[in-house]
Amino acid sequence: MMLLELLESSCGVSHDTTIMVPVMGYTIDKGIPLPEAQHCMWDKIISAMEIGDSILLSQENAVKFAGAVYRKQPGFNITRRKQPSGQVRIWAIK
Repeated sequence: MMLLELLESSCGVSHDTTIMVPVMGYTIDKGIPLPEAQHCMWDKIISAMEIGDSILLSQENAVKFAGAVYRKQPGFNITRRKQPSGQVRIWAIK
């Protein structure tokens, strides 16, 4: 029987409850739902963009966006330019 099942049966703990189990100095968290992967968000934005469209992103998100483009959208080309604000503007190009 798994730990979570054991706790549910003996303590009345449900799957919605977060349980922290200390193991060798680390904490294992049980019952935390997995959020939707962020790359799905980037894929949706890429799909909505047309040639000439641009998006303004932070430096960190620009790297993630470019990774999603090259990973998921072969044939979709982008160019990027750093803006005076420190952000990065990315354009969809031919």
